[in-house]
Amino acid sequence: MIQIRYSKKLLNHYLNMGLFFIGLGTILLIINYVWLPVATYLSTLAVPNILNGIGLLLFHNFARKKQYISIANGQLTKHSLFPKTIALANIRAISETAGIYTIVCTQGKMSINSKLMDPDSRLTLCKELEKLKAVTL
Repeated sequence: MIQIRYSKKLLNHYLNMGLFFIGLGTILLIINYVWLPVATYLSTLAVPNILNGIGLLLFHNFARKKQYISIANGQLTKHSLFPKTIALANIRAISETAGIYTIVCTQGKMSINSKLMDPDSRLTLCKELEKLKAVTL
């Protein structure tokens, strides 16, 4: 099983932004309850910030556990909320434009952004796609 991982920079970005939004929302809530007459509207800003931070932390956890792409048992799976799977035997064409791989098969089309990947995983994916290109052409 080959796993193509998200870059550590991207994962750290989601973690830091999640913590930032939770911290900002918490500070706004504290200000709202300490100086209630002055800033009664701050809770309307605090709750969405906290929810946004929680969402970013959940996505960070999901992206860390379920990697970007996995290749196993003759299938390429792009993990997301609704994962998309393509059988490697059904691939018709593979093209690359500006760091985005487009894989066309009988089931549909899949785009893979290589900028989201770890550099080592990017090399692994390039090798696998070159093998597939040699077979499809």
